[in-house]
Amino acid sequence: MTPRTIQSILSFFLLAAVPAAAADLAGKTYYISDGPACEAKGAPRAEAGDLAALKKRLVGKTGVYCVSWRLEKADWEGLRDPAIYLGRVADVSELYLGGRKIGLTSQIPARGWHLHALHSSYYLPPSLLAGGGDLTLKIDKFFRAGSGPLDEIKLGTWDDIRRETRWRNYLQTDLLLLFSILFLFVGALILGIFRRHPNFSTYRTFSFACVTGALFSLSLSRVLYFFISDYAAIYKYNCTVGALFFYFFLTYFYGTLRSAHYFRAVNGWGTGVFLAGILFSPTLKGTADFYAAWLFFAYLNLLLVLGHTLYSRRELPDYLSRAAGTALLLTAFTHDILVYVDLASGANWIPYAIFLVLFAFVFIVLTDMGQIYLAASRTAFAVRERNKMQEDLTRVASIAAVGQMASQVAHDIRSPLAALDASLKSAAQLPEEQRVMVRHAVNRIRDIANNLLEKTRSRPADGRPGAAGAPELCLLSSVIDPIVTEKRLQFGGRAGVNIDLELTPESYGLFAMIQPVELGRVVSNLVNNAVEVLGENGSVRLGLSHDDNSVLLTVADTGKGISPQVLAKLGARGATFGKADGYGLGLYHARTAVESWGGTLEIGSQEGKGTTVTVKLPRAEAPADFVRGLYLVPGSPVVVLDDDSTIHHIWQGRFKDAGVLERGDIDVIHFIEPVRLRKWVAANPEKAARALYLFDYELIGCPDTGLSLARELRLGSKVILVTSRHEEKPVTDEAKALKIRVIPKSLAGLVPVSVRSADRPARAVLLDDDMLVQMNWKLASKAAGVDFSAFETPEEFAAGLEGLPKDTPLYIDSELGGGVKGEEVAKDLRDRGYTDLTLSTGHSPEKFAALAWLKVAGKEPPWN
Repeated sequence: MTPRTIQSILSFFLLAAVPAAAADLAGKTYYISDGPACEAKGAPRAEAGDLAALKKRLVGKTGVYCVSWRLEKADWEGLRDPAIYLGRVADVSELYLGGRKIGLTSQIPARGWHLHALHSSYYLPPSLLAGGGDLTLKIDKFFRAGSGPLDEIKLGTWDDIRRETRWRNYLQTDLLLLFSILFLFVGALILGIFRRHPNFSTYRTFSFACVTGALFSLSLSRVLYFFISDYAAIYKYNCTVGALFFYFFLTYFYGTLRSAHYFRAVNGWGTGVFLAGILFSPTLKGTADFYAAWLFFAYLNLLLVLGHTLYSRRELPDYLSRAAGTALLLTAFTHDILVYVDLASGANWIPYAIFLVLFAFVFIVLTDMGQIYLAASRTAFAVRERNKMQEDLTRVASIAAVGQMASQVAHDIRSPLAALDASLKSAAQLPEEQRVMVRHAVNRIRDIANNLLEKTRSRPADGRPGAAGAPELCLLSSVIDPIVTEKRLQFGGRAGVNIDLELTPESYGLFAMIQPVELGRVVSNLVNNAVEVLGENGSVRLGLSHDDNSVLLTVADTGKGISPQVLAKLGARGATFGKADGYGLGLYHARTAVESWGGTLEIGSQEGKGTTVTVKLPRAEAPADFVRGLYLVPGSPVVVLDDDSTIHHIWQGRFKDAGVLERGDIDVIHFIEPVRLRKWVAANPEKAARALYLFDYELIGCPDTGLSLARELRLGSKVILVTSRHEEKPVTDEAKALKIRVIPKSLAGLVPVSVRSADRPARAVLLDDDMLVQMNWKLASKAAGVDFSAFETPEEFAAGLEGLPKDTPLYIDSELGGGVKGEEVAKDLRDRGYTDLTLSTGHSPEKFAALAWLKVAGKEPPWN
């Protein structure tokens, strides 16, 4: 079914209620006059004959001219509100009745928006008609092909004529605009689904065909003329997107068939030549000539496609649909080429044919997508079933331990649930501090449940419960701080009770091998017990410090203390002495958990003064990627991105205390929104390349995260993530993949800040007998501006260290030539007073766990 047939059917139903026009003016005598003032009375004019003869005279005519004819009273007699329908007027026009302008599609010459080549109709005031009237249609015609205006002229009532004009224009403009928007969306959707799949390149090509076809039909709908008066620019746009559509469409049709290789080449080279001519032609006539030549080229190409499709039908299971679509486009092309050379008239068929073909092939593509989705769904179902079976097996294995740990669950889960309930009742829009606390409380509840149901505790020979999971290296302050925040909100209703965590610069950077969930339970239980003994007034103080190789965590209250008789019995399983003394099951769990990490738990108390619980843990060395401090470089700015103004004030205070702001050679730049950050990076590429970035992860009201912005802007290791979501594995895994270090937001006030002397460049020394590794490190150090030295033997290495500061970063390979072990070299260097030692090896860090003082990293340079 051709687009003309569809348009006729739609017109039949839509215009069925429209009465026939009162008079057809095709037999009138028409006159032609030329020039910008051709509408003036007395302007010379020439007789053209009836409407058919007039259209022949106007073939190829461009510029400004007028068409005149006379209405007699008999023409409009009997019409209460006479109006005239002028058909599709190309390009813009003004209508005069009795020398007075009564309507226009645009000023002549065209300025601003105008109704180009649309069906037009005008109301004829009876007062101007009188006994008869001279009508003059003034036209400014841009395009030389076709006869231009007056495909059809007739009189009728205003309501009937206006209704018919609206429906005709709807078919020509609004319907094409609707289809254009639809296929823009479909093309973008298909491209979004298959953009990263190399096996679906034909679908991506089809998506480009949808987009360019929509843009092509958008220009044919004349919508662009409402906004732009530059006809030449719009015409170039129309020709360009039309050529691009048929390029992508034909490329999709040829598909991946080997026999179509030469056809694809002809299509590509030909489209490129005609596009160059269309885009770079200096005149409108030149553009039109190239476009006309491209029409015939595309027509021949479609003939080749049709023939190739029929010839290769055994290779194409859908060859019938391909052939039908090509034939439909050939029919539309034939019609529009005939209109172009004035052998036919009417609207363009090509856009309607494009949409019919695209509709058909969209359904084919969607069917393929449905099959792909079905296969993916079956795979996902199989994976879910496998995971479910694994979970069931784990759950069955956990049932035996759940019974004996039910009392521990009831005790532990009460605190986070109470905190969550109190927080949710406080406000609908939570500030950052409460939002962090709620998230941590929910995570704790989930972790406790997972420990009980998924990570069954074994029961050692001494009857003590083991902890779920293996110990891991943790920053203690980041584990303790959110628990204290949770407790403050939980006990917020007790105005006389104060809970304080005293973190000092000495507290920063203290690590230990623990299980973070279990330590959170320990701290929570100790604080709960301390608050219970206070009554309505008192304080609980938590401190974090170190001595030599141990970390000390203290929980002290100002309660009434514990008697020596009770103190001696604390920590026994199941032993409880009532909340008056405040320590029972939670203390037993705390002691056993701490001892499983190689630590101790001691209780000191004085009646009438209070109780202090001291947890002592073996101190572990900080990991290599830990942010030991912010070392600022003169001339390199610091960029802070956070949606919380409080954090900006904290950083501003830190930099002020460190003397950064007074120096004048280090800019501190603050951003709340990613949009302004992007503009700054784009406008200041040199500063952006040198800057240190402090990004928050979660930016409220923004789809971006600090990590996604770092990836988008390619900032890499120049970014430090300062976030309250430092415990979440997806966040930390993504940060590690981007080589971005993380600082818990609660520690922003403690991280050391210093300015590196401009005359003392960063330095590092490497001992490795692999010359390729040395070369890699030298290239990376040069790019990072680091003063770097590399040595092959321990003797050369020792000689090269002469005169260097004891805190110089030293990197040592584990496997050196001659059977020498790098860890032995590191021990000797430690004895000599060197403090920053890292084993650069391909072995797992667990192999060197006994050397807690020695950092372990990979073979990659630390500046990458």
